[in-house]
Order: sequence, then structure tokens, then C-alpha cells
Amino acid sequence: EDLHRFMCVEHTVPIPLNEATMYRIILVPNYSRNESAMIVKLNHTQGDGVAFSSFFLAMGDQYSADSLPGLKKLPLHIIIILDILSPILVLSYAFYFIFVLFTDRNAIANGRPLTGKKVAHSIDLDTNQLKRLAKRNGSSVNTVSMALLSQTLHDYFEFVQSQ
Repeated sequence: EDLHRFMCVEHTVPIPLNEATMYRIILVPNYSRNESAMIVKLNHTQGDGVAFSSFFLAMGDQYSADSLPGLKKLPLHIIIILDILSPILVLSYAFYFIFVLFTDRNAIANGRPLTGKKVAHSIDLDTNQLKRLAKRNGSSVNTVSMALLSQTLHDYFEFVQSQ
């Protein structure tokens, strides 16, 4: 019961992004008569990876290289085809990137006049102001940013429907 309450409280405490580690490991000795418990809390960027999958499997005495995701072996003819095509694909992508994607199409930044219907306008957000707002409301910068985005989209779609 105490562990359940502790985990409910711990679940609501975010891991600050500026911490050196993006995880917390909490050891609960004497969880029961013959057992201890280990609580591992991870930032989602840590927990989504394969490395922690093997860590958790090893902790449970379930580790096996076969249980981890991996690539299947390719037949020799596919390997040869990939070896031949890879340089061609890399060069074609480089050409496409340099001459097509790298072209600056930002009319505001490069001084070209805007043509057509103006759809959206944005301003830079002051990170310090977002941090103060988040702290004042007891939330994270991400939550404040998502609330701003949500309200902005709401206002935009109301405007579009009124036209």
C-alpha cells in the first residue's frame, strides 16, 4: 500500500531535462520478507531504446541476445545490389538536397514578396518568459508550449470557419 502511494506521487514528479541523468533508480530494501524492489523511472527518450530493453531483461534473469530486436541476414545477391546502388542513391540524394531542398523558399527571410493567400504568421517565443509562465503555473515548458499551440490552432480554425 505504501509503495503504491509512493509510486503514484513519484509518477507526477517530472524529471528535469537539465539533470545530468535522465533517469532515477529507487531501491526499496525489505519490500517484503525476502524481497527488495527497484523502481526505475526513465525519461521517454531513454526508455524507448534497445539498450534499456537489454538492461531490463538482464535484471530479470531473462537476457538472451535472441530476445532483442535485430536485423535478419540478407541474401548475397541483395547485398551486392545494395553495394552497387548505395553510391548512386547517395549521390542522387546529395544532388537533390543541394539543388532542390537547399533552395531558400522563405519569402520573409529572403526578401521576396509574398504571393497568394497569407495563411500563418509566427513570432519567436521568449524561452525565459515560457519558463516563468511554466513555473508560475506549476507545469513544464513543454506543457505551456503545447497549450499555446493548442489555443493558436483553435483560434486559427475559428477564423477559417468564419470566412
